[in-house]
Amino acid sequence: MPLLLLQTAVIVACARAGAAIAKRLGQPEVVGEIAAGLALGPSLLGSVLPSASAALFPPESMERLRVAAQAGIVLFMFLTGLDFDLTTLRSQARAALLVAAASICLPFALGAGLGVALIEGHAPAGTPTGAFILFLGTAMSVTAFPVLARVLRERGMTRSKLGTAALACAALDDAVAWALLALATALASGRGGHGAPWTTLGSFTAGAALRALRGRAIDVPRAVERASEYLLMPLFFALSGLRTRLGLLASPETFALFLVVMTAAVAGKFAGGAAAARAAGLGRSDSLALGALINTRGLMELVVLNVGYDLGILSGELFSSLVLMALATTCMTGPALDLIERRRVD
Repeated sequence: MPLLLLQTAVIVACARAGAAIAKRLGQPEVVGEIAAGLALGPSLLGSVLPSASAALFPPESMERLRVAAQAGIVLFMFLTGLDFDLTTLRSQARAALLVAAASICLPFALGAGLGVALIEGHAPAGTPTGAFILFLGTAMSVTAFPVLARVLRERGMTRSKLGTAALACAALDDAVAWALLALATALASGRGGHGAPWTTLGSFTAGAALRALRGRAIDVPRAVERASEYLLMPLFFALSGLRTRLGLLASPETFALFLVVMTAAVAGKFAGGAAAARAAGLGRSDSLALGALINTRGLMELVVLNVGYDLGILSGELFSSLVLMALATTCMTGPALDLIERRRVD
């Protein structure tokens, strides 16, 4: 327990520092929190101060940290469900359905294609072929609904037509992605499914159902929200960072792997979503903005990737490439929206 308390104190302090830096750079705070988690892992602390890293995060302490991180995800998803207004799906139904379909099908197809191409060298021994292909397709299909909601709120776009459409698309994308993730984990584990995606989906569903039954937003004690946002979620980001070895990307082969993953991710979500939005009748600038918004991955991608890592579906190189892709696509959102707004043409 003393070690867990020390770990928590260090993680929270680094996360708040990272969030402050990200905010000054015009990025969502979650970007800084994820970056702080990466810095605490072998990518920075383990490389610069290996003895301090080994003392602070010994292997035998990882299970306790994982349990605490999982508790943070469960609470965060429940609170996200409480904040999700189902009327967003009805108000932008046509555009949301068309864009969501394109931003699921195209990324999934690209991810599955990557799975076929990469299974020989990047699937751990014994990984079922179907599970590996399905998992990569799922990883490419995810949109970070909570991060997207935070970006829209910071920009005052939550109640705009574009913001409503983006939230509806993200909700549909993630609902399908969670179902695919559950299927992939069932194939990988050889049984009815892995507990993490079902638990996370059931927290979120319970929160959304509770709000729907009440017919209005539910006031949650500020202390509960702050505990989730500032205490428990940084533990999850740190756990992801401790598993990520960005040094693996230093070789030409693994860096090429990251570039391939990044290209497929952006082409599937950004380009695919923008084209579908244009076909649904949105203007050129709004279509590009919607594509940029649903390209946000952040937290939800990390949830998916950690499930894959726990199940032994992902190699260290592929896990690290996908984590960096999640961070990069999330960082793209703000600058892309600013550029689109400056060159707005409808």
